[in-house]
Amino acid sequence: MKKIKLITSDGVKIIGNFSEIENSTRAILLLHMMPKTKESWDDFVEKLNNFGYTTLSIDLRGHGESQDGPEGYKNFIDQEHQASYLDVEISIEFLEELGIENKNISIMGASIGANLALDALAQYSDIKKAILLSPGLNYKGLLSNKAIADLADNQKILLIASEDDKYSYESIIKLKEIKENNTDLIKLTNAGHGTDMFLKHPELMDEIIKWLN
Repeated sequence: MKKIKLITSDGVKIIGNFSEIENSTRAILLLHMMPKTKESWDDFVEKLNNFGYTTLSIDLRGHGESQDGPEGYKNFIDQEHQASYLDVEISIEFLEELGIENKNISIMGASIGANLALDALAQYSDIKKAILLSPGLNYKGLLSNKAIADLADNQKILLIASEDDKYSYESIIKLKEIKENNTDLIKLTNAGHGTDMFLKHPELMDEIIKWLN
């Protein structure tokens, strides 16, 4: 794993952890939840790398080692959170420059990162898959119901939430209703929110990789 620096189109410095698998044509971009950082994906990154996936996990602006981090996000207005889409955009461009085709890039996010992942999928019709851990219908003005309605027929989403996480659980049910043929669900119990679900359900990592494959 090596550390990389990216500069977004609005001039923000983004730091990522990049693990390149030699001769791999598949990559996954990982977007953390608040107040976590890119390191919250480390255990899953190791498993993904073992299955041949190149990975890039980034600190969103205002978090971790990225500009205005580690706690700048606490003072963000909604528009600043929404501008994190540019962090996703430059990350996709980085993977493209390595020669990885968009059709072989998947995006995975947790909480607000899940909404960002879905928004990116709606913008990049040639990216085919996204995994959303604990998405919400509206996180800081990032509207998942609008984004999911814009998906192409051949784009697929795996929606994951726990019943005790009421808002996210109700959100994945609603998102499934909006775009039923594009979505698969994993419903958990007493698992918490976002990447914390891996702690109580480590088998979830294997289920996600099986879905990706």
